[in-house]
Amino acid sequence: MINFFIYNNGGKMYQKTQYLTAGDRAIVLEFGNEISKELNLLVRKIYYCINNKNIEGIEETVPTYRSLIIYYNPQKVKYTDLTRQLE
Repeated sequence: MINFFIYNNGGKMYQKTQYLTAGDRAIVLEFGNEISKELNLLVRKIYYCINNKNIEGIEETVPTYRSLIIYYNPQKVKYTDLTRQLE
């Protein structure tokens, strides 16, 4: 299980990661609502941690300024199981 602490920095970072569905093969982990160096650093740290964890079913991870898109194979891992592993 991956745990992250997100600090509120003037409303830029969410207190809790938002998990958004993006079709039937992707999840968007959204960490804040503004572009900032601190937020992007957090995204890159989480990107690195998820890639090193080698979670079964994850096919690709794509970092953005304030979120991380995770493409997965629903035949290998269910959405609910994947989000549980990412929390």
